[in-house]
Amino acid sequence: MFEQNTNATRIKLKNILNPYMESVKNKQGLYAYQVVVDDTNNTSDVIDRNELAVTIKIASTRTIEFVLLTFVISPTGGSF
Repeated sequence: MFEQNTNATRIKLKNILNPYMESVKNKQGLYAYQVVVDDTNNTSDVIDRNELAVTIKIASTRTIEFVLLTFVISPTGGSF
């Protein structure tokens, strides 16, 4: 808040967000991420509105919802 929307400010914010997102990824909280805070989402219109746009793209992890167990009954002396 109350910082200028400059490239230096955006880099500073990205340097704060990336380590946090990386720690979530390392704990298997997400599969991948990308932090976008640059000229692509901070156009002159956004800056003129006194806003700072940050986009965080997340690829979620796939969780186990079902465990499938298969039982095979074979005769005594059967081989596997």
